[in-house]
Amino acid sequence: MFEIDGFQRILDTYAAVMGDPILLEFARLLVAASRESDVLCHYATARFTLLAVETTESGAIILGSRLLDLLGEKPFFHATLPIRVTASAGVASMPSHSIQSMEQMLDATETALLEAQRMGGDQLVVYEP
Repeated sequence: MFEIDGFQRILDTYAAVMGDPILLEFARLLVAASRESDVLCHYATARFTLLAVETTESGAIILGSRLLDLLGEKPFFHATLPIRVTASAGVASMPSHSIQSMEQMLDATETALLEAQRMGGDQLVVYEP
């Protein structure tokens, strides 16, 4: 699960003039990184979920880290003012002793995502029960 850091601040400062292109570009990055077997969803305003089917937890960590790096390297500009955009990510995998359903999986990834944000954002956290 991914969420663009400080997206509400971006909207408050630049409105949809910047918000929409940032969402679109992040979605493009996610689509480009996804395989045909993966499931990608726009989950909330600035939140996306990527279900990487048949991927190990270590593979999901590599994928998530690469996507965060790609977004952080992407230049965004408002007029000539550069805007650095980052995201946070939460990773969980199933089946595990604490995750047996998709609902539990979403809860676990959201818990990990919120921990990444609590730690300052621009990072990936793996769910620990």
